Amino acid sequence: MEVQNRELYLQHMNDEYRRKHYPEGSVFMAHKKAQKGVNAGLNLFIIGVFLAGSVAGLVWSINRVLEFIRDEQEDMLGVGIGLCVFSLLLILGFGTLIFVMIKGMGKSVDDWIRIVAKTGGLSEQEVRESARALQEELLGRCPGIDTAGGAVLAE
Repeated sequence: MEVQNRELYLQHMNDEYRRKHYPEGSVFMAHKKAQKGVNAGLNLFIIGVFLAGSVAGLVWSINRVLEFIRDEQEDMLGVGIGLCVFSLLLILGFGTLIFVMIKGMGKSVDDWIRIVAKTGGLSEQEVRESARALQEELLGRCPGIDTAGGAVLAE
């Protein structure tokens, strides 16, 4: 598990940066906090608006198809059906995105550690040890960093 541009990243990792981005001293806690923040809620709202627009587009396109059938405009029927399919695909995409975002918001730090371990082919203990080693390296390179939040990684 080697980080790209590790030296460059650690050069910019000073006490102020660390307190701003990792106030609990844990990457996993920072990720959890970011997923519950204002931006996450705003993103859910915006995607929800797009989902609502897609549903409105589906209703509109179904009405257009019904009008084409009523007015016997078979040449336009393909366009109306195409719009229905496009709206359904948008609904499916935005709905899936909202589901995944909400599911991710509900995960705990331990859940994220399990996911990282499984994805990386490591044990949970190895991921926790790597996080602790990173905290120790940061302490060595950036004196004065408070890693009190590291207790989250304790067994």
